[in-house]
Amino acid sequence: MSTEALEKSSRVAISSDGLRATLQIDPGFDPTLITQDSVAAILSARGVDPDSVMPDAAAKLSQQLAGDPDSMAEVVVAQGKPPVHGEDGRFELSAELAPTEAKAPSDGQEPAFDHYGRSAFIIVEQGQVVGRLYQHTEAEDGVDVRGEVVRATAGKPCQLKLDDTVEVNCDGTVVSLHKGRVELTALKLRIDPVLEIAESVDFSTGNVKFPGDVTIGKGVRDCFDVEVGGNLEVVELIEAADVIAKGSVVLHRGMAGRGKGELTVGGDLEAKYLDGALVRVAYDLHVQREVTNCTTHVGRCVRSPSCTVVGGELWARFGGEVRMLGGEAEAETLVRIGVDAEMDACARMLEELLPQTVSRIDRAKQQLADLRLAAVKPSPSQSREISRLEFEIVSEQSRFPAIRAAIERVLAAYKKLGGATIAVEKAIMPGVTLAIGSQAATVRQAIRGPVVIACDDQGTLVMRHGSSATPLASKAKLHPAPGSADLDELERWLDSPSLRDTTKAA
Repeated sequence: MSTEALEKSSRVAISSDGLRATLQIDPGFDPTLITQDSVAAILSARGVDPDSVMPDAAAKLSQQLAGDPDSMAEVVVAQGKPPVHGEDGRFELSAELAPTEAKAPSDGQEPAFDHYGRSAFIIVEQGQVVGRLYQHTEAEDGVDVRGEVVRATAGKPCQLKLDDTVEVNCDGTVVSLHKGRVELTALKLRIDPVLEIAESVDFSTGNVKFPGDVTIGKGVRDCFDVEVGGNLEVVELIEAADVIAKGSVVLHRGMAGRGKGELTVGGDLEAKYLDGALVRVAYDLHVQREVTNCTTHVGRCVRSPSCTVVGGELWARFGGEVRMLGGEAEAETLVRIGVDAEMDACARMLEELLPQTVSRIDRAKQQLADLRLAAVKPSPSQSREISRLEFEIVSEQSRFPAIRAAIERVLAAYKKLGGATIAVEKAIMPGVTLAIGSQAATVRQAIRGPVVIACDDQGTLVMRHGSSATPLASKAKLHPAPGSADLDELERWLDSPSLRDTTKAA
């Protein structure tokens, strides 16, 4: 009887996914007539699997009606088992490698962060964790309230292909086997040892710091930094930027630094022209057209037979060859060859150190002699002062062997550089100062080429036209090279009593 009455006053609703059955009972129905059996019978008549009926369904309905008899009671009375879908395999990039999006700052608006310091490239070192590879998971089918199977979707394996530039650890971490740029697409992950930038280095890329070779399809804009662990190739112009490459550099156009740009090269440098830049080249310099108003230090040779050097300074350890030095306007141009910046600094340090050391020894010896003469029987305090002076003298003298060895290294290095020459094809113009070692000459009259500037066997600056040699003094004013060490004075120190017997002094 209770079942028939309940059936007339109730309705069963099954969710669209079949995982829930809800029983609704009209207001005013007697809650005492609701039993678990009557609820199960009504649900069964609607096709609900008895196993899915919740054991407290009748109690919940009765409780609702008893508490609020004027409202309809509605309770989920049957619950299926939802399917467990498998997860697709995936790759997640390490959080610290995620690129930062940014736009160039507009006029009058302060950038939110360093637009120069950001980078559009993901760069990793060897052994760095690139990300994590997650395997796909299996699926588990469900059952709806009718007892029918609800199919689960199986997880798909990750489609990402990894090459031999990375490896996957047992915990799924992906580690780079090389240093370079992370190349990541939906289907591929690899570490590219070469960075190719199609456009310019500007706000779209940010500063570039890359451990391998880099090719820039256009140029490098003002105030940006490029640091390269290998070779660098730039197709268009480098502006007032700071560029460092551990390998060689090829500039298809050149650099216009406007007195602010710096270019440091660990190998050879090839460029069409250089203007207003500080340039350091570890090996050889090859410039096609001109070097204008630059401070250029070359570790080996200038090999630029078609190049004109005007203004600024050009330093080259072993000299080289150029087309022309200086210009019609008598621009001040310093060309120094046969000089080693490191050895030069060492020589200047020795020039200061030697007199200071000898002066301290002489002063201590004089104080010691005066003290011994004045104190036939020294007091305890005088004895301590005598010991201090003796120790000071011995300590200062013990430095002489190292000083002598340093002088010998400097002189030997400059002896090797003594054969440096600079060959000029067209002319050396007035205003050019030529320096070899510690000697210099400022040209007063144009010297027509082809000519080679060198030192002869007597150490005299000469200009050679073919097989003949003429003293450079006939065309130039001789003077000491600016800022150079006095090598003759260092050589005289080797014969001084203080350094002659360094073993005894020590």
